[in-house]
Amino acid sequence: MIILTKERCSKMNPLSNRDGRLLFGGLLLMLLMFFNSNSYAITGATGVCLGNTTSLSDPSSGGVWSSSNAVVATVSTSGVVTGVSVGTVTISYVVASVTETIVVTVNPNPSGIGGASSVCNGSSITLSDFTAGGTWSGTAGVSVTGGTTNTTTVTGGTAGANTVTYSLPTGCYATYAVAVNALPTSILGTLGVCTTGSTFLSDATTGGTWSISPTGTATVSPSGSVYGVSAGTATVKYTGTNTCIITAVVTVSTTPSSITNNSAICPAGSVTLSDATSGGTWTSSNLSVGTIDPSAGTVTGIAAGTTGITYTTGGGCSVTAIVTVNASPNAGTLLGSGTVCTGSTTTLSNAITGGVWSSTSPAIGSVSTSGVVRGLTVGTTTISYTVTNVCGSVAATTVMTVGLAASAGTITGNAPVCAGSVLVLSDATAGGVWSASGAAGTVDASGNVTGISGGTTTIYYTVTNSCGSASAMAIVTVNPFTAGT
Repeated sequence: MIILTKERCSKMNPLSNRDGRLLFGGLLLMLLMFFNSNSYAITGATGVCLGNTTSLSDPSSGGVWSSSNAVVATVSTSGVVTGVSVGTVTISYVVASVTETIVVTVNPNPSGIGGASSVCNGSSITLSDFTAGGTWSGTAGVSVTGGTTNTTTVTGGTAGANTVTYSLPTGCYATYAVAVNALPTSILGTLGVCTTGSTFLSDATTGGTWSISPTGTATVSPSGSVYGVSAGTATVKYTGTNTCIITAVVTVSTTPSSITNNSAICPAGSVTLSDATSGGTWTSSNLSVGTIDPSAGTVTGIAAGTTGITYTTGGGCSVTAIVTVNASPNAGTLLGSGTVCTGSTTTLSNAITGGVWSSTSPAIGSVSTSGVVRGLTVGTTTISYTVTNVCGSVAATTVMTVGLAASAGTITGNAPVCAGSVLVLSDATAGGVWSASGAAGTVDASGNVTGISGGTTTIYYTVTNSCGSASAMAIVTVNPFTAGT
């Protein structure tokens, strides 16, 4: 500060007091103008992004705002500066003949973010901006990596709309809308299939499409049916309508080859099955018909019928054969009498058909193909009914007794007898019983005929055994008694 005194002024300048006062006032005004022109009372940001605005203010009211270059930036009457082109510009505020200024820089924005505009949940896309030196950020639904390079990786998180921002050190930035699409729901179904089989897969997210690779291992239909082709693994994909994909790995196992050496067996008999595919396990579907050794494949018959024999290898793949267990022969039971007389027949029967009749002693008793037994001579013979099938033969038997038919022989000693006299009759067959018919005579147990009155009487000799009765007959004439004769 310069202090002028009257004394010094008068010595230095021979001017009058009036002139000195004028000189002092002029210097003071110049000093004030100098200090005012270099004091920045304007407040606000000294930088603005191209196309954006920033507000300036001044504590003095009533002033007028202006821009030194409207091509670079404009300023409104309220002090709002709008960046028009990259560069610097002086913004002035004039109030009461006092001009205040501030230099404002218009900074460039990033060149613009490029890349895919959507990403699936859990997947990533790459975004970039030609302007280097910026920093990447994103809203909560995405994960952004990339540091300060002009390229970043964006990973989808929560489904929905998100914004990725690329900011320069000047504060200028660019934004980019990224949609995070939801994945289809989990693939449902059995993820194992045999080379000759299929499995059905599904997804609760509708409208998608199925694909699989490699197709040399498995194929998939539009509805999600997977068909095994060769042993191995294949990746099945379900692509939603929003192009997001969920995958699952399907294991294809080899189906065993056909079961060999299968043949019918009998109860208690056995057969050993085989399969060219090794390492499997054998099972029987009907243990009451046939059992099987799980490792050796030997089937043992239990009862007549059929059972499914299954051979299962790794991955649950299997092949089945039907094993038949034939019935053991059944000869049933013989029905009919166990005795027959010589010269007579009796019929035996059996509810089981197809058997064959035979006699161990056909000279004693023969039997026909229909079971008719004929007694030939006294004795016993075994009659058999034999049923034969693939499981062997079995016979039902009965001992047949052939008895002698009853015979009364011939009555001898027959002659007339006088009334009151006795006639002795006889028969060579023992054990018979004598009887008489008619009033002319009687006969006792020994065959003695007593004449009673003139006429005839019939004498019988009856022999009875298990085969029945037989009688011999004689007619005896009784002469009447004549007095004096």
